[in-house]
Amino acid sequence: MEDQPLSADASPAALSPCYVVDSDLEKDEKDLRRILLTILSIEEMMMMMNHLMMTTTMMIMLRRMRRTRRRRST
Repeated sequence: MEDQPLSADASPAALSPCYVVDSDLEKDEKDLRRILLTILSIEEMMMMMNHLMMTTTMMIMLRRMRRTRRRRST
């Protein structure tokens, strides 16, 4: 008796929208690199934005502190 291959939709995983029937490893590696580079650049931008926002917030707070200190002393 020979083994019979299962049909492509025999498993629940095949019903998943992310299921890939055929795969080209070279193309997949290029896509993965592109995705990772995109994610890393987005994370870097987010870190820079957070740093900029924190710096700006601290500058505003320091200015307000200086203003209130001047008002109280007079």
